[in-house]
Amino acid sequence: MGIFTQDIECADLIYGEEMQFSAKAFLTDVRFEYAVSGSDSWTDTAPVIPGEYDIRAVSENLYGKERYSGTSSFTFFARDTVIDIPDTSCEYGDLNDEFLENITRASNLADGDKLTDMVFSVESESWKKATVYLAEYRIVNAEGADVTASYNGTTSEGNITVDPRNVTIYTDTVTKVYDGTPIEKPEYSFKKGSLAEGDELQIHFRAMPTNAGTYSATPDNYAILNADGEDVTNRYNIRFVYGVIPIEPRKLTFTTGSAEKVYDGKPLTADGSISGFVNNETATFEVTGSQTEVGNSDNTY
Repeated sequence: MGIFTQDIECADLIYGEEMQFSAKAFLTDVRFEYAVSGSDSWTDTAPVIPGEYDIRAVSENLYGKERYSGTSSFTFFARDTVIDIPDTSCEYGDLNDEFLENITRASNLADGDKLTDMVFSVESESWKKATVYLAEYRIVNAEGADVTASYNGTTSEGNITVDPRNVTIYTDTVTKVYDGTPIEKPEYSFKKGSLAEGDELQIHFRAMPTNAGTYSATPDNYAILNADGEDVTNRYNIRFVYGVIPIEPRKLTFTTGSAEKVYDGKPLTADGSISGFVNNETATFEVTGSQTEVGNSDNTY
């Protein structure tokens, strides 16, 4: 029992391929052990690092004592992969690690392996164009073990075209009743798109109106600055949707007074007043009501 009836058969293989080793022993199963060629350190863990290896089969006799086959040798080759950063385009502000990680692809990876921990190097001719290189990376298997050394990796750079960033800015509608003071400046908001990280919109409205009427909430000028204070407005396609600024007329109340007397042949009149003024404003009006004969009439104006 445990005597080998078939010598071990093995073949060279590439990382990620299924191992095709075989051996047979009388009335028992066999397992395999591996060692780096020239080493006496044997393990039943299959190799994952490319190199030259020895292999032997192990069986057990009736008393549990191990028997070993003769050794064979095989070469464990690294797996070829091409890690490609494709030529593509993005909007200004989106050329970042997350974007580059999402577009970078590694070909011919073994099942369960994935590309991770990528570090990119970016060379820019201008804000509109950049060449991206993959400076560092790792490949890990499904258990998270680093298997980068099991690959012959070839990287290719990518040429990225950067397009202006599209944003739509709404200026709010502001309304009030005339009170003699300028209306507040409208707020603004981004209804489509957003500023790139670190950029800031500086917006200035002309002198705000005071008198009743309907006006457009149009900024006098604006600029977008990056974190270094550089004007990057030209890196945006900006569309404004302007709100309106209606200032409603203020209501005034005209009141004419009343008066009475015994007939004396002279016209009877009474003054009037206006209420509702603000900001110390005032006005006068002419009362036209008059009564000379006995009777009464409206005190008009």
